[in-house]
Amino acid sequence: PTPQPTSTPTLTATPTGTPGPSEFFVSKNMFDPAQGPVSIHVATAQYPGNMDLWVFNSAGEHIKTLDSRDLTQGFRSSYSWDGTNKYGDRCASGVYIIYLGLPYEKKTARILLIR
Repeated sequence: PTPQPTSTPTLTATPTGTPGPSEFFVSKNMFDPAQGPVSIHVATAQYPGNMDLWVFNSAGEHIKTLDSRDLTQGFRSSYSWDGTNKYGDRCASGVYIIYLGLPYEKKTARILLIR
């Protein structure tokens, strides 16, 4: 027997033109909250779509949303992460991932949190 697909793929229109490069960087990759928060810089090209800036723990669990918005034009902003989760609780020592999701690219940065 021939395998049958379990779902129908969804097709979406892709805007024409190539977006310019985005900027994404963190101020430090080893983080001790006693020394202040991690600064995160984001700048996007002028390209419509959703932008997500999230923090994940090493198990891949989404622990905090720093920003999530629908972009209609280029965007530039700075954020900070103080080592807490979405409930305001202090995160344990370990590796955390800062994730930037844009319509045309995904970027990550690893941070080692030391308590």
